Amino acid sequence: MEVFLICFCALFLLFLSYCMIVSNILTVSEIAVESERLPASFDGYRIVLLTDLHDKNFGRDNRRLIERVKTLSPDVILFGGDMHETLDDRAFCRLIEALSGIAPVYSSEGNHDAYYHLRSDYAGYCKKTEASGMRNLNGRVFLESAAGEKIALTGISYHAYTKDCLSFDEDFFNLLLLHNPFCFDELSQKPDLMLSGHVHGGFVRLPLIGGVFAPGAGVSFLKRFSREFFFPKYTKGVYGDETGRLVVSQGLGLTARFPVRVIPPEIICVTLHRPS
Repeated sequence: MEVFLICFCALFLLFLSYCMIVSNILTVSEIAVESERLPASFDGYRIVLLTDLHDKNFGRDNRRLIERVKTLSPDVILFGGDMHETLDDRAFCRLIEALSGIAPVYSSEGNHDAYYHLRSDYAGYCKKTEASGMRNLNGRVFLESAAGEKIALTGISYHAYTKDCLSFDEDFFNLLLLHNPFCFDELSQKPDLMLSGHVHGGFVRLPLIGGVFAPGAGVSFLKRFSREFFFPKYTKGVYGDETGRLVVSQGLGLTARFPVRVIPPEIICVTLHRPS
């Protein structure tokens, strides 16, 4: 029995050490997306997608994350949800300020974000983050190239989303920033490109199988032991076809209460191209 306990403790410590190391290894996934609907002046346009940070720090004031994003030379930086979940906004605002010095920053809230029903000063919070350089999306904006051409960027909060609340102008190339990738199948009209997070890569990934678990998102622990929470359809990477594509990030953190990961944090950099 003593040998068993010693072996178990040793394995547990090895596993914990592995998780602590992996949780701090920033990886970058470069993804190319082609579309004939893309304006010519957006050929080569680079989008950095950051999701599910959960207030994790990569070095003092997230210096390693900021420097890594800077090396990617993005044209725009998109926060795909669950970036900030505490009521202390100082570190998050410093991160926004640093990233907005690299490229414009837009955000779409996830289920863990400091949303209005969790804090009485939501309006003040929005003013602070906007002053720091982040635009929180609840609708459509247009991204404009130096040539004056435009593409549409739509974002909506996880909490405000309904399957009938979105529509897209077919005269524009449409980007959708929406935290939950499982909404992709509900959309009656697909955007040209949807960017999501939420699933944390499936938390654990198995060879040839992929991600194992889907997030509970408020569902009690016991109720998560049902088919819908195992081997989710969307966990990381590119899905869909030329009628509409979905890119899912495996995210950067986990939760403030359990800040270690089994799979490494991921920055996604999407480069848009017109077919040659």
